[in-house]
Amino acid sequence: MKRFLSILLIFNFIVTISTTSQAIQTPAYIYGDVDRDGKVTAADALVTLQVVVGKTYLERDGYYAADVTGDVFTLGYFDHTAEDALLILKYVVGKINRFPAEDLDPNAPPATPDFTPDGVLTSGQEVDFVLDIPEGRNIKILQLCDLQPTYLEAGEVTRHGYSGPFGATMSQTVWPYVTEAINATTPDLIVLSGDNVEGAFDDTGAEWEELCDMMDSYQIPWMVLFGNHDRESIVGTTWQKAMLAQSEYCLFASADCTGDSNYTVVLRQGGEYKYVLWALDTNGTNAALLNGNPQADLICTESGLQSDQINWIKNTAYGIEYDLGKQIPSLMFMHISPACASTALNKYYPEYMELPFTPTEEGDFGITTEIPGGWGSTDLDKIAANMGCKGMFFGHQHQVALSIVQDEIRYTWGLKSSTNSYLDRTMVGSTLITIDQNTNQFDVTYLFSHL
Repeated sequence: MKRFLSILLIFNFIVTISTTSQAIQTPAYIYGDVDRDGKVTAADALVTLQVVVGKTYLERDGYYAADVTGDVFTLGYFDHTAEDALLILKYVVGKINRFPAEDLDPNAPPATPDFTPDGVLTSGQEVDFVLDIPEGRNIKILQLCDLQPTYLEAGEVTRHGYSGPFGATMSQTVWPYVTEAINATTPDLIVLSGDNVEGAFDDTGAEWEELCDMMDSYQIPWMVLFGNHDRESIVGTTWQKAMLAQSEYCLFASADCTGDSNYTVVLRQGGEYKYVLWALDTNGTNAALLNGNPQADLICTESGLQSDQINWIKNTAYGIEYDLGKQIPSLMFMHISPACASTALNKYYPEYMELPFTPTEEGDFGITTEIPGGWGSTDLDKIAANMGCKGMFFGHQHQVALSIVQDEIRYTWGLKSSTNSYLDRTMVGSTLITIDQNTNQFDVTYLFSHL
């Protein structure tokens, strides 16, 4: 479980998390305190889930306390769902310090500022996490892509007709490559950029649990994005997100817009804010693989950022800049690459569809044996440039390892970091982003596996 501290100090890094204080709404109830013991704990989330499935019934004030999404104010009646339980868990572990219902309830106290008056960032509505990096060294971010184990034991049959024995375990196909990359780079932060499991092969959730446990075992902060395959499991995204929220070293949040993994992490070194890191959910799960998923109706099957996500990006970027009094550079992490990335390729390399392809312009590098795709028609590059974005990083396509620059934005497809699913065995490894402590410029390096 998370440690309930305002500052979490682990070896050589600090994660700054705002403290969670219990606000007194009315003498009758406290939001999130479903069992009415005077505090908000994981037990309250469990009681809420029992209410959702009809195993427990509450008194009237208990129903208000469990309705942390505020449905009674927006719909006119209680509509308790697993989302209420998830929000309570996020509150318990310090991922949020206020429930949506508190902004709707006229009797609730006003929200405390997300930023202190002197412009110092705290974890709150605009910024989900602040990660402090020790001075005197460059900042290292390790990107891992498309782990997606596909393992079935003999006799196992999935609901989609896959049968075992099939594939190999994560200890054979994933963790040797992840461990190799971590040992070679000693990163300050790890980013898993989607398709962390092959959901259609993980209906028990065992591989998702192993992912959380193993990533925590490295004792390094890690961000995680949902890919199109992660949501295929019948355990559901609410359960998957709850597991991430309980993971000790995981930096994960879920903004109120389309997708499950939209959030921000700010890197700070020596008191200076260096970069805003954006986790952006590019959706795109195959609708045919969602049967049995309890959140199927909430999952977007269209690939790419949706309009409400774009609005969230713009508003959040504006809020960060306003409260800091200046713009700091950004890096965006997505699972599926946007159309502007393939447009950038086509501008300088109209021959990029002739495979294999290697870029030749100064500063560009890599190789691809697969044609890079892209989603959407939004002007993400223009939006990104206006908010100070210097780089975009993707996964999804297992045989694309390209890093190119156009109009001061570097577009990078990360190396696949396991031997599962389709792949080019010579293109397995990881991607290292190094931010210079003095110039604040970053370099990208492909680290090909030697295993």
